[in-house]
Formats: sequence, C-alpha cells, structure tokens
Amino acid sequence: MCRPGRAPRTSRRHVYARLEAGPRVRPTIDLRQVGPERVFSVPYLKVPVGGRVPVALGTELPAIVAATALAPELSRPLEAGLRADR
Repeated sequence: MCRPGRAPRTSRRHVYARLEAGPRVRPTIDLRQVGPERVFSVPYLKVPVGGRVPVALGTELPAIVAATALAPELSRPLEAGLRADR
C-alpha cells in the first residue's frame, strides 16, 4: 500500500512490454496522478514503445514472474492506435 500522493515504487520497475525484436521496455508513470490530494490504487502507466508494437506484457514482481503474449486481436488495435499517434 502506498501513501496518498506517492506512486507505488514497484509499478514501473516490475512491469514491462516486450517488443517484436525482443527488448523489454519499462513504463513511465503519469505524474499528474501523484500528489498530496490524490489517492489511487492503480496508477496509469505509459510504455514508451517508440511506434513499435508490443508483442507481450509482463511483470517481474518477486512473487509473480509472468508474461502474456498479445494475440493478434489485441496487437492489431494497438498497432492502429500507434499509427494514428504519428
């Protein structure tokens, strides 16, 4: 549990997106959600993929090490969204 106004420390370090070529990309946190008047349970994480499409999402928490491949029905909309952002 984190104190109000502080982002959980494990959020960014233990979550990743794996890109097609294999590298893992760690997310950044939306700092607008962090402040003394804000209480949240799940922070908004943004993964800077640089226009590349993630093929898997994973976590490396000490008690949970897991990754999930993104099926084409998930990766196609992501790819379309990334193209729209260019």
